[in-house]
Amino acid sequence: MSLIVYFDEPEAGLVSRVGGKGSNLIALTAAGFPVPPGFVISADAYQLFLDRIDWLERELATFDYDHPDRLREQCARLRSRLAEVAFPVPVQEALRSGLARVAGSAETADPFAVRSSSTFEDLAQAAFAGQHDTYLNVRGVDRLADRVRDCFISLWADRAVLYRHRQGFSQREARMAVVVQRQIDCDVAGVGFSINPVSGRIDRLVIDANYGIGESVVAGEGEVDHFELDKGSLNIVERTIGHKERMIVATPDGVEERAVTRDLADRPSLSDEQVHAVAQLLKKVDGHYGWPQDIEWGWKRDRLYQFQSRPVTTIQPRWTRDDPAERFPNPITPLSWDFILGAFRGSMPYSLALLGLPPLQGDWYQTFDNYVYGNQNAIELIAQYRPLKSRSLAELAAEIADLRRRYGWVHELPINWARDLDRYLIGLGKLSATSLENADLPELWRHMREAIAVASEYFRPNIAISITQAFLHRLLHRLVGMAIGPEKALPVVDGLLAGCETKTAVVNRELHELAQTAAKIPALKRYPHLLGPRKAQCLSGIRQLVPQIHRRPRPPRNGHGLLSPDVVGTTVDRARRHRSDSQKR
Repeated sequence: MSLIVYFDEPEAGLVSRVGGKGSNLIALTAAGFPVPPGFVISADAYQLFLDRIDWLERELATFDYDHPDRLREQCARLRSRLAEVAFPVPVQEALRSGLARVAGSAETADPFAVRSSSTFEDLAQAAFAGQHDTYLNVRGVDRLADRVRDCFISLWADRAVLYRHRQGFSQREARMAVVVQRQIDCDVAGVGFSINPVSGRIDRLVIDANYGIGESVVAGEGEVDHFELDKGSLNIVERTIGHKERMIVATPDGVEERAVTRDLADRPSLSDEQVHAVAQLLKKVDGHYGWPQDIEWGWKRDRLYQFQSRPVTTIQPRWTRDDPAERFPNPITPLSWDFILGAFRGSMPYSLALLGLPPLQGDWYQTFDNYVYGNQNAIELIAQYRPLKSRSLAELAAEIADLRRRYGWVHELPINWARDLDRYLIGLGKLSATSLENADLPELWRHMREAIAVASEYFRPNIAISITQAFLHRLLHRLVGMAIGPEKALPVVDGLLAGCETKTAVVNRELHELAQTAAKIPALKRYPHLLGPRKAQCLSGIRQLVPQIHRRPRPPRNGHGLLSPDVVGTTVDRARRHRSDSQKR
């Protein structure tokens, strides 16, 4: 049992041990970002705290999720009981050890920030931002221990409990770690987004700032300075200097709100040089994670610090027909769209979680005037996602182990999907064999729901497969570019992919063979247009072509390029039956 993990121990930064926030800070420290030093009181320490009670299960069994007011009372009672539980001595000693290492003495009076870090927080499937406690400018080991316990107890805030329930997380498996980080008494601080959170523009960076330690910006209290920059050039394209009346500052006993002096209220809190430095940090963090980030930062004199980073999970929509026009070219009825949307809603979070990406709030597709439109901001964001962090072959060699861990599922996904095809076809066969001639309305509705369930289950990995195919294509292009140079990469990549046994390659090859066969038939060569004046001659040529197509050797192929014996065997048998039926016809 490890009760403490330091920021400079990347091998110990598992979310199950240090929570989402702790894991992010450890990863950022390892990547060289300007994170103030600190440590994490681990989830094992929280479990040691819980080991002192035997009544938690009974309390959880009474939770009334259907009535928020009742649940709020139940959670408040649970937190009151937990506040009376003695803080474990081993955890207190771990806290003293952490202070001694980070501050030089367990009796230090240096200020620290204490932040909750749930093991369910910042997972790909959920976003718990703002649902657990944070305490700033805490001094002394005894007060720090009290705040660590308060963070433990905040796991049972009614908002967090209800959110876990709605996300399908087990209340019994929820655990809390606590980040203890050196507090920086900032002159100016704020937040930054590597995407415009209001417009959804993915080519913009947004920075909000105020004097003090930044809590007024995080909480959205009062006017702040607002800067928007072009993500490529880092040019400031918009600036709004707010009339800043209040700021949060550190005091010997914690933090307090103070008035901003008149001479500073309408002046920019950041110079252009500082804005660009924050923008460069923001862009670097975005590149590190490969996904838009929401960070907290602060300036102390001439030094920039980073305090947090979490993924952006809400992409404001920009509805267009750019992507859906090919998938859904025609109008669609509301009932049909309701069924299809259900399949998309099942596939999208499953696919994003499989890819290790954060959840996105809202739907990717909606209908307007019975036409399907897509959130182009989200679509372009996914298209730009870069799964490979390496920028050189040496960095790639160091990243291979992590790539194997993150994308090992790619090898199994097409195999599993191909195997599921038989179950899908059997399910459709059973449904097709059901007589609906005398079915009443409830029976018809039940039959329809069963058909949608069968189709949705088979469709579920479809988006992950499509996204992964695009990822892998860009990954191959970058790897070849690393080896031989970007300017020479495209023809080499085309040559490598030309031999792949994909469905598209098979269809293209067979179309080419069909064209070559048709070119040998004089009637088709002279009269190729079925709708032209020589329609009869063209039809005569087609009649000559059909027997040659059936006689042409058709070796059984698996479109996914799989070598699994049972899948290949099934594919071969199906091909033989198809050829036999065709010959009979």
